[in-house]
Amino acid sequence: MKLSEIIKTSGFNVFYAPDNTEEINISSVAVTELLSDLLMNTCEHLLLITSLTTEQAVRSAGITDVKAIIITNGKTAGKGMKIIAGDLGIPLIGTEMSNYETALVVGRLIKDI
Repeated sequence: MKLSEIIKTSGFNVFYAPDNTEEINISSVAVTELLSDLLMNTCEHLLLITSLTTEQAVRSAGITDVKAIIITNGKTAGKGMKIIAGDLGIPLIGTEMSNYETALVVGRLIKDI
């Protein structure tokens, strides 16, 4: 599913979006607060759902095949996080929902394809 469709359908906030956001495909989702779990993930076209707002979270996403990050629980992306996301071309998205609620919304959208 196109990331842009997920954003439009769910009403998520966009903190940073590279020019190619319309072209990004998502086929799997990871929900984690542990960067070590993310680094062990072997899925492709991955959407990361987390409440982590650290620069390390974006750097770890850049090492794996994470195509976008959704930050949950009403947290926002800081300046450093946005800069690194820009360097890596990883969209940063936000929502007031919890990790669980966000995973349900995104999972249902991906499943309905």
